[in-house]
Amino acid sequence: MQVGAVLPSSRALAKTMLSKIDFERPGYLIELGGGTGSFTKAILDMGFDPKKLVVIERNPTFVTLLKKQFPNSLILQADAQNLKTVLQAHNINPIQINAILSGIPLRSLPMLVLINILNNVREVLPRKSVFIQFTYGLRTPVPPDLLSSSDFRIQRSHRVWKNIPPAKVWLYEKK
Repeated sequence: MQVGAVLPSSRALAKTMLSKIDFERPGYLIELGGGTGSFTKAILDMGFDPKKLVVIERNPTFVTLLKKQFPNSLILQADAQNLKTVLQAHNINPIQINAILSGIPLRSLPMLVLINILNNVREVLPRKSVFIQFTYGLRTPVPPDLLSSSDFRIQRSHRVWKNIPPAKVWLYEKK
């Protein structure tokens, strides 16, 4: 339940996820489920300011690894269900957030946990900002009934074949 993949995410998956972010827009980039740092590395390799990158990771082993690899970014051992509280504790105002990307295996979570994470994302993500999530399934990782009652709309999705297993990237824009 803590790790949603058999292998770390590929560069192709990271590149596809990051292509959905407007890096010209100022603000923090929030990464949920930093894992082994595949997305974190790709973000920083693009020249993104490490001081504007916040990584939320629950697993203490991954947190230790991420802190060693990315000492200039804010790596926090926390649960995405508490995103709003965690960001407030670090004086990060929602209007300062550019985008949120997630490597959390949403489809494998209990419904209440999924709802809590989505509610937190909804509360902190500014209007017209994006939440980017990948899944190995064919359907949206956010159940349609939750989408219809939320502030999000699906912008587009893309299949990434150069990942093991192949993944699909979903982009949700906050209305």
